[in-house]
Amino acid sequence: MTSRPALAHRAVARAARGDDAEPTLSRDPFDLEGVSRDAAHLIGQPQALAQPTSEAQIARLLRSGARVLPVGVQSSLTGGGTPRGDVVLSLARFDLMELGADTVRVGAGVPLQTLGAFLAGHGRAYPATPTYLGATVGGAVANNAAGAATYKYGTTRAWVEGLTVVLAGGDVLEVRRGEVRASEDGFFEIDGPGGLRRIPLPTYPLPRVPKLAAGYYAAPGMDLLDLFVGSEGTLGVVTEVELRTQPLRDTAFVLLPLPGESAALRLVALLREHSQRTWQGADPNGLDVSAIESLDGRCLALLREDGLTRFIPAQAGYALIVQLELPSAPLAEHRAALEAAFDDDAPDAPLKRFVTLLLEHDAFEDAQIALPGEPFAAEVLKIREAVPDGVNRRVREAQRQDARVSKVAGDMIVPFEHFAELMAIYRRGFEERGLDYAIYGHASDGNVHPNLLPRSGEDAESGRELLFLLAREVVRLGGSPLSEHGVGKSPVKQAMLRELFGEAGVTQMRAVKRALDPAWQLAAGNMFPES
Repeated sequence: MTSRPALAHRAVARAARGDDAEPTLSRDPFDLEGVSRDAAHLIGQPQALAQPTSEAQIARLLRSGARVLPVGVQSSLTGGGTPRGDVVLSLARFDLMELGADTVRVGAGVPLQTLGAFLAGHGRAYPATPTYLGATVGGAVANNAAGAATYKYGTTRAWVEGLTVVLAGGDVLEVRRGEVRASEDGFFEIDGPGGLRRIPLPTYPLPRVPKLAAGYYAAPGMDLLDLFVGSEGTLGVVTEVELRTQPLRDTAFVLLPLPGESAALRLVALLREHSQRTWQGADPNGLDVSAIESLDGRCLALLREDGLTRFIPAQAGYALIVQLELPSAPLAEHRAALEAAFDDDAPDAPLKRFVTLLLEHDAFEDAQIALPGEPFAAEVLKIREAVPDGVNRRVREAQRQDARVSKVAGDMIVPFEHFAELMAIYRRGFEERGLDYAIYGHASDGNVHPNLLPRSGEDAESGRELLFLLAREVVRLGGSPLSEHGVGKSPVKQAMLRELFGEAGVTQMRAVKRALDPAWQLAAGNMFPES
């Protein structure tokens, strides 16, 4: 390779390292059946299954010209992990975990639950996890995963400090945040054994929302690392990730049954406002809410239908699940602080402020608080997970009666000031069409999931039409119809991507893809078709 001068917008790739034996490709029908679909339940056609143990084996596979689909546990809800004649490349054997002072170096195949347990054993945490902890670190990076606590901690992107990526052609890029930024005229360069690549930076503006999983990230002077985060496996195979960590925090989980949506949305706004003041002023006694999940009245009805009535009063028409962070202390001290919260003469403290706020807004009567370390926290989390499980089970039951039925659900976000307006738009849209539905999700972010409960194929078709109309409304309000789950191979999601950025924006994304993967080897069909 000819040496070129170092430039702020140029990264230098290297040759792949490790065992470069040809990776074994399994074509056993049992193995292929196991990787033929993702969580969207679209049936795919894998050509073979590769389970490499080194970056050199990945590089060798890519140099063979094979079309490759990198996967973690295939938990994608968009078909992004469903093969279409690809060699499915499992990263499961990339399982490194090395702890630094305030970072962790971790293999792409490590499940987030495994990472969380490892960090907790050292008093550390990675807080930007999605709600599904079975997902892998590599999958989280590929989709810029976000979860309940995005309101406080942001998405995966905000916590990634470094990446190791095997590029199409086999070169390996190791890049750390801050090392390589786009040039003033909007380009990156990557120089390596395979030659010099020049990558054009897209110019479309991004919506100003806390979660975004909609094509390639773009911003003037952006970091090269951010181009790969959220790229859905289309620009390279991520093998290792360096993540920031933080000290493990004590967290209380609070179930708040409420009369209805208007009361719930007012309380969400108040909790957000108080928490923002705490963060801005570093008030040790201020409210520190990291997440607020919401369950609408239909969600509560589903819980009752499924026998989960123990914690949901009959009069409740809505519920919030609040994650409240507290100063680290033994459980006995947390219990004493909660008891003192009702004493006017007790010293100021976070739990006292929280209880006072609930009392002032008639929201405490049915509140159920699981303090840090109390087993009831697991029951609260079960309630949160029982709703999507119940929705999905009903969709499957409807599918058995009518094969035309499919899962129809939104993954949209708007700036919080438009959240109440969006909720009204959702309800009006479903009700005008006579459709049954349930809405749950991350109220603290302005990101909830409207879910169709279809009774027939006609319902499913009407729901799909509605979903695209809702996407247009979200774009009008300055939001994104693609918030958490990405684009994948879903025709509906790809149409939403075009609605958000226009054909010109998608054309710019294709230019990025061609610059890094001219033969279209990596995750072909994710985000957009080849032409």
